[in-house]
Amino acid sequence: MSKGSSSSLATSTSRGEAPLSPDERRNDSRISQALRTLATFASFAMFFTGSILLGLLFVPVFLPLVLFNVKRYRALCTAFVARGYGAFLYWMKFIRLITSEMPVPPPGLEGRPYVVVANHPTMIDVPFMLHSFPRLTSMVKWEWYNFGPFALVLRSTNYIPADGAPAKDGDETSTPALDRMVAHVQAGHPLVCFPEGSRSLRHGLRRFRRGPFETAVRAKVPIVSVFVDVNRPILDRTHHFWQVPEGKAHFRFEVREVIETDPARGGIDDAELLRTRVRDDLAECWAGCLQRREALRLAESAGA
Repeated sequence: MSKGSSSSLATSTSRGEAPLSPDERRNDSRISQALRTLATFASFAMFFTGSILLGLLFVPVFLPLVLFNVKRYRALCTAFVARGYGAFLYWMKFIRLITSEMPVPPPGLEGRPYVVVANHPTMIDVPFMLHSFPRLTSMVKWEWYNFGPFALVLRSTNYIPADGAPAKDGDETSTPALDRMVAHVQAGHPLVCFPEGSRSLRHGLRRFRRGPFETAVRAKVPIVSVFVDVNRPILDRTHHFWQVPEGKAHFRFEVREVIETDPARGGIDDAELLRTRVRDDLAECWAGCLQRREALRLAESAGA
């Protein structure tokens, strides 16, 4: 094994990445990397173009439904967007940029609102969630909610704007955003939240905010905790969409547990306890991933 190869393995593991397999290292030529970069640009061009086309279609196709049933209209638009996310993900798989083990919603939640909480290593975990969990909705940054090409699409769905900044260190039990989240879930809409408030760090999880757990407790709905793992840096805090990883990024989603918060169902109605319990569990999952990648690196180093 060459000194350069050894250095590459050590560097990738220090960043929390899985080392490249021998086949990937052999095939990962400059030409293939350039092709993946072009394919990535094509993927996001398709995403933005598709969003604009969806906005243009929502008005003439679905708008007549508003005259009869606004809820039905929003539900259809939300489902349509979820399918659009699915098409985007399947395209990224087709061009061999990513592979994945799709999230599998747990049984027993059919027809019920719930709050999904997960770590947030990359922007792409959002489409995975919204495509895989039925009727799942999300909070959207105010800038996106009002951005021309996306505004018509987002305002036609059951997504809600995050125009009230949550408290970072003070009282997190009463903010405009939290009140909106509670009302949204009480109205019957499942909601996905990323309690770190931003994309995860490569070496571990950020502090969890209390808002998602307070929402579930006040609305008396289950919390579904999900661990998200991606073996290469793609659209994280330090990599832009044109910075394509070496080798395919593999996404893995693990539903950890469903926690009832309604005391009538024997649930836990302590938001602080829930925050600690879920974060500790997801942090343990992340530590396990790092250990497995280090073991893989050592095994490859020994066999090279």
